[in-house]
Amino acid sequence: MKVTPSVLTVPGSKMNGQNPLPMFRSRTQNHNPDRYEGDFWPDELLDGFGDNVGFRVLPYRMQDRYDRELVHSAYKLIVLENEYLKASFLPGFGGKLYSLIDKRTGRELLFSNPVLRLGNIAIRNAWVSGGVEWNIGIIGHTFFTCSDVFCALLKDDDNNEFVRIYEFERMKRLYWQIDFHLPSGEELLYSHVRIINPNDHEVGMYWWTDMGIRESEDLRVLSESDRLLYIAPTDKHYPRDQREGKPSSYQFGFAPYEEVCKRFGFDVSFPCLFETADDYFFHAKEIDPAPWVAAAYNDGFVFFNRSTPKLRSRKMFTWGNHKGGRRWCDYLSESGTGYFAEIQSGLAYSQNHTVPMPAHAQWEWTECFSSLNLNEQTDTVMNGPFETAVEEVKNQINKQINPQKLAELDKIFSVLSSREIERLLHNGSGYGALQRTATNGQDPAGLQFSETTIGEEQLPWLNLLDKGCFPAYDRRMDIPSWMANDPVWMELLGKSIAGSDADNAAAHLALGVMLYENGQYDEAEQEFLTSAELLPNPLAYRCLVSCQPGNALQLMEKAMSMDDGSLDKGYWEEYLSLLLSAGKYQEVWNYYNSLTKDRISDRISIMAGNAALHIGEEDFVLTLFCREMQCIREGATDLSELFFRYHTVKEAKRLGVPVSGELEKRIRAEITVPEYLDFRII
Repeated sequence: MKVTPSVLTVPGSKMNGQNPLPMFRSRTQNHNPDRYEGDFWPDELLDGFGDNVGFRVLPYRMQDRYDRELVHSAYKLIVLENEYLKASFLPGFGGKLYSLIDKRTGRELLFSNPVLRLGNIAIRNAWVSGGVEWNIGIIGHTFFTCSDVFCALLKDDDNNEFVRIYEFERMKRLYWQIDFHLPSGEELLYSHVRIINPNDHEVGMYWWTDMGIRESEDLRVLSESDRLLYIAPTDKHYPRDQREGKPSSYQFGFAPYEEVCKRFGFDVSFPCLFETADDYFFHAKEIDPAPWVAAAYNDGFVFFNRSTPKLRSRKMFTWGNHKGGRRWCDYLSESGTGYFAEIQSGLAYSQNHTVPMPAHAQWEWTECFSSLNLNEQTDTVMNGPFETAVEEVKNQINKQINPQKLAELDKIFSVLSSREIERLLHNGSGYGALQRTATNGQDPAGLQFSETTIGEEQLPWLNLLDKGCFPAYDRRMDIPSWMANDPVWMELLGKSIAGSDADNAAAHLALGVMLYENGQYDEAEQEFLTSAELLPNPLAYRCLVSCQPGNALQLMEKAMSMDDGSLDKGYWEEYLSLLLSAGKYQEVWNYYNSLTKDRISDRISIMAGNAALHIGEEDFVLTLFCREMQCIREGATDLSELFFRYHTVKEAKRLGVPVSGELEKRIRAEITVPEYLDFRII
């Protein structure tokens, strides 16, 4: 009913820019997930399962430049409230719904993190836990999760104010918006999503609304389901791309709820019973006219989410009660305050699926978020059979919002979704305005991408558009942004290289990045070679590493030979990683000790620690165990492995024997990784 700009003052991590190096897509985009033997999988679940889930981030840059120190900071907040609920959004964090409070009781409905502490979880690295985030594009926490998005104020026909967040998604070239409605008299917060595909081709659409909920021993997650698509317990160890996060591929199972409980040995509707991190997807035989998911607690409190049928699927995620999962919750917040689980709503059967969105299509749906109290039915829901608990919670949700009412509201919100903005409250990126200019098009109805948002990142491309040439750069190639496989920009840059930019090393480099992301690897290699020939530059040689993996070390040595002290530390991270893989431990150690403090990242320190274990400098590793590392990726075991290797080396010296696999196996069985170093999630 009322929208108010405000400020959130909490301790938070400081973002210190972005990684300037283009991070290329994995050449293996399609995985073939291992499946539990004996389970019957219907054809619709197998269709596209595991397709297009490999690492991919361009044209976005990695957000890996932040520290772990918490500093009291002020963050812009947009508050939407009526007499019952108060919803607070962070436009600088992808429009995250940071908090949803019942004003009558003062109770927080979500897990609202008391700090904004960054961790290496999202596609682009940086992520903060808690609240509700809106994941679009590809598998993972969205490109926008730690970025500014547009936020605007509007009014409905009854003069109720509502909030609109929106942006242009560059990888798949889509427009997305969410309108948040909280009319007078309503006890539910509504979100109406609209996605527009302006392309002349189909795109694989991915959307998951991720709700952080308070975790406790009594938490029970419920949704209508005949079967669960779940991660199966397994002792297998799968290869993983460090950039993707969790170990991949998983072993998946698909079975009735009772059978899944039997396999795990406990009731899987209680997240706290999982020993390790896990997630599963609810699967019903028929599409519910209003799918829902709920988080219930012993005091009778229930948080729930419901949607129109377009958003068909629901998911549960838990960190598990293993100390690695507990460590992650503390690591992402403050010790003892950050325990959370997640419930999610999505378009496809799982996050390893996408849904084909036709060319020029527009999709819309409505979700709602609220709570209820079970009162005398609390014992039935918390201690009764799964089916009985589901039925009772569904009946209670229907009393607040039944499928018919939600469908009627969806139609009303759909009409409002193209209403023109009354006042812009926060700016997003300049790429929406740039794309409009490049395509000679118009902003979609109801969206506003002002030319004033075009800034430094967009200027090289605006220059290409206006003057027909790409700016020239010196050999440092400080190009402020990248494009991926956008045909508009590929054509423009190709034309410029055929003309005035024929001898522009930067233009060839930028085109090479686009060609690589388009899967034209040989053509990309030629552009990188041309760039290096026209103007020997470290970035061209570094990019060639992805095209010529057999010559990776030699190419990076060429790049590093050009370091005059100005090369970004990202180069050193990649170079030392190659040296370490090649067993050149002394070189890693020497380079580490030659770097100035401002060029040593936590990732470099860990590599130096691994090298130190091989050259008699193992005591250096102890200094790493005294620090909290910023670079630890979800699913990574860097510190626990370093801990085991350190103690293996020390024991080998004590015994006067060489390090061996047998000795390391014994050490792993005898010693325990300290909790503060243990980030293992499986």
